[in-house]
Amino acid sequence: MFKKFLLLLLLMPLFSYSQNIFKVRDTLGDTLNLSSDGHISHNGGILLFEDVVELLNSNIIWVPVGEDIQTYVNYSDSGATIGLASGIIEALTDTIVIDKPLNIVGQGNAGFYTTPTTGSHGTLLTSSAADMVVFQINSDNVRIADLSINQTGDAATSIKVANNLQGVVFNNVDVIQEGTGAQKGFDVKGSSVVMRDLTFYVTSTDASAAGVYFWNDNTTTQDAVIDGFNVTGTVQGAATYAYAFASQNINDANTLDLNLSASVCKALPGTPFDIAVISTSTTTNNSTVEAYQCTFDGADYDGYQTGSNVLAVGGSDMVNNKLFGTITYRATMVSDALTTNYANVEDSVVTPKVIFEHSGGDKNWIEEDDLYLNFGGKNPFLFQRTLRIKDGYNLWLYGNILYLDQDNNDANDFLIFSATDTFDYTVADKTLRWTGTRLNLKNVLNLQPCSAPGSPIIGDIYYDSVGVKDTVWIYDGSAFQEFWAQP
Repeated sequence: MFKKFLLLLLLMPLFSYSQNIFKVRDTLGDTLNLSSDGHISHNGGILLFEDVVELLNSNIIWVPVGEDIQTYVNYSDSGATIGLASGIIEALTDTIVIDKPLNIVGQGNAGFYTTPTTGSHGTLLTSSAADMVVFQINSDNVRIADLSINQTGDAATSIKVANNLQGVVFNNVDVIQEGTGAQKGFDVKGSSVVMRDLTFYVTSTDASAAGVYFWNDNTTTQDAVIDGFNVTGTVQGAATYAYAFASQNINDANTLDLNLSASVCKALPGTPFDIAVISTSTTTNNSTVEAYQCTFDGADYDGYQTGSNVLAVGGSDMVNNKLFGTITYRATMVSDALTTNYANVEDSVVTPKVIFEHSGGDKNWIEEDDLYLNFGGKNPFLFQRTLRIKDGYNLWLYGNILYLDQDNNDANDFLIFSATDTFDYTVADKTLRWTGTRLNLKNVLNLQPCSAPGSPIIGDIYYDSVGVKDTVWIYDGSAFQEFWAQP
């Protein structure tokens, strides 16, 4: 059964002419020549064609709802714009393969934040077919914009980009996938892509899920970059992993760079690795993720980094502070004071005052993981600047000796020990144990009155002022012996 196509003369001004004659040809072989002034009289101004129509040398092609998009792609010229009509394009079963530079534009998308928005769409493509890829990009310089894709089939992918491409652009595209099998929203292999104003909601009830999956392997021949702005969405899987953003280099010498800004994503619970953003590799370490002013919310990990791959999240919000690997924070802040419950300071200069407060309120002891300083790698005290802790106390290094003093006045130093010595802190009994060979106190060692320790070890000393006279006791391994008593 031949399809009928109507070509309206009102659309003629949209066509550009490379010559004085504009040709319209159907696949039956008939050719009609139209003069460049755009006027023709036929059946009251309407041209009726049987079978598929090919428009030669045209810049804009219109695809009505219900027509086969692939046919229009096949008959278009490189560089053409293919406009998809507003409405629902239902029950796609075949992949739309783009093998030439084209601009494919719908009539708008729904747009949502991290959960799907129901209601009207401009152009909506739907499918329930298994193993479905809606758009397969096989050419440089392809743009897809202003449309929505909804899929419910098994092991589906909405947009897949082939290897070693350049100039691919996605703008104002929504992806909603709720099905079984491994689900992927945007699958990009070794190609450079610009992403602007995208949203995705990708879930699988029995397998993995990925929103933006950026990868390469040893068949990739170029360095590839994804540049994303306002790319927002949610993933949830049921097995293996759920990645909102993933950059994975698989044994390739070429680099992957995933650059994100102003993007928000969630990885909901359901798999062993529910990760908001991941930078990883197999045998190589050529994956880099640079995120600026983004929000990452992963049920298992907000950020995940392996090897010497890069995950830099300067200015971003790691919602749960669940991190794996070495996460780089690159930011410059000018302020008189910084008050925080958690801080990871790397390659930074802090001046003049840093205050670390515990969420439990004021206290006068250090608990496990409250504050960890590492200046210069393996030696935790190798630094040349003074760090003011609180209440006028400074931590500083001079001559490989660590000082804790007040107001940088040497006369007030009350704790000095070698940076080569070690110490540990036991949370259970709030005991600081130091294994150095010498403890040098310039001024006073002050013992506060207390009762005998409940679980003493040899050498424990305590000051008792409750009894008849003040006494200093020392534990010999079996009992406390009087070390000094008030005369």
